[in-house]
Amino acid sequence: MNITSDIHDTEVPNLVYKLIRFVGRNRLEKCLDKFTSFLQLSGQIFREYYLKTRHPWWEAFIEYFALDKSGKSIKNNLTANIKTLAGDAKKISTLQGLMPEKVREKYKKDLIDNNRAYDYLFEIQMAWHFYLKGCKIKWHEDNSNSHSEFLAKDSEFEFNVECKRISVDISRKIMVRAGIA
Repeated sequence: MNITSDIHDTEVPNLVYKLIRFVGRNRLEKCLDKFTSFLQLSGQIFREYYLKTRHPWWEAFIEYFALDKSGKSIKNNLTANIKTLAGDAKKISTLQGLMPEKVREKYKKDLIDNNRAYDYLFEIQMAWHFYLKGCKIKWHEDNSNSHSEFLAKDSEFEFNVECKRISVDISRKIMVRAGIA
């Protein structure tokens, strides 16, 4: 059992398969092809410090498919990347069943976005947190930019959850604009 995500090692292939099915195999293969071609064309520093950290799943999928293609046991050769991928897959697999179709379609596209995948995974992580605490999750379908991601409801409380991540660069821009720099 993988203690960090409460996933049995034998569940990993099925969870990864569900994630592939969720985002779409063709979409995923296009992303991975583009990623591997960028890796081949870039220098070592750019490759290690930017490309490989740009999206949380690409390295894991490459490792997973290499193990699968070689015929090696996935459960006996789990890497940290594959364990994290399986954890994300479990969250998405569970939560997508609670999502309206429009929200599900949005996440299918957004989770493979190279520039914002971490932001959307943060939303999934927040929903997962409340889900594990026993809250019912109601995703908001409205496409406008001025609403929270979901409503979390338990027996005593009901509240909207708006997820925001602030990067180092964004905080610098905010401080400069505010005259603090």
